[in-house]
Amino acid sequence: MSDRAHICLNNVVLRASGNENAVSIIHGISGDIIRGAVTAIIGPSGSGKSTTLRLMNGLSEPDSGEILLSGVPYRQIPPRQLRRRVGMVFQEPTLLPGTVATNLQFPFQLLGKIPPDWADSARSWLKQVNLDPNQVWDRDVAEFSLGEKQRIALVRTLLTDPEVLLLDEPTASLDPGNTTFIINIVQRWNQEKHLTVVWVTHTLDVARQVADRVWVIRGGYLLEEGDAETVLYHPHREETRRFVNGDII
Repeated sequence: MSDRAHICLNNVVLRASGNENAVSIIHGISGDIIRGAVTAIIGPSGSGKSTTLRLMNGLSEPDSGEILLSGVPYRQIPPRQLRRRVGMVFQEPTLLPGTVATNLQFPFQLLGKIPPDWADSARSWLKQVNLDPNQVWDRDVAEFSLGEKQRIALVRTLLTDPEVLLLDEPTASLDPGNTTFIINIVQRWNQEKHLTVVWVTHTLDVARQVADRVWVIRGGYLLEEGDAETVLYHPHREETRRFVNGDII
């Protein structure tokens, strides 16, 4: 494993039903997520991108192989600690019924410890995503637009100060304005806070805007990985070349 690797997948296999005779849906993926970089995971629909992200978050466990966080196998990290250190935001914001404040306090309730200054921190994060805490704090989340809900979901994930932010197509359902905002704010956090980001996207334009590095997944296999310039513009594999040129593979 590279010293620069924040998350390392080592020959990871995931089977459809978890038994050794079942069909594999992730086929021996090995690769490093580099610390402090934005890594885009791209590939055709149904290729295993989101499944790979769930493995990185510990929501799914591999049937064989191992995943490491800063060199430590996931199985040695308590689940609550892993969830705090590796945060995830989904395509559809998964907010709880209730107010913004209720949603933002929830991660601390799961961790079993609510810091005395959590509200000050939450209000500061809301300002960073252009939501006025004085106006949104006690409002029901059902009143917000999809773009606003996604920003609230981002804040909720980042409140516990994760080392790694996993994004599962967070802009796929958003309008161009909100898409640009999310891209800009995540890039800023990556640069200012040295946050490691893994961004699953089916949109090559998003990958070209955000990525320092790129993984290409097809059919549960890691076809190619490397720096974004090489993979997106001068790929080594013919299948990658066809995909980034807009062909069906």
